[in-house]
Amino acid sequence: MQATSPVGGAKDRQRLGAVLREGHRRAVLETLTRERPATRPDS
Repeated sequence: MQATSPVGGAKDRQRLGAVLREGHRRAVLETLTRERPATRPDS
């Protein structure tokens, strides 16, 4: 697995950063809903 792509490396890093942020936010939401299931009205 290459750490950097020879073409469009900066753009790949920006996309990777966005993916990581989205994944982190989703993980936080999952953790919160798992710890406090009573806050979910549809459960």
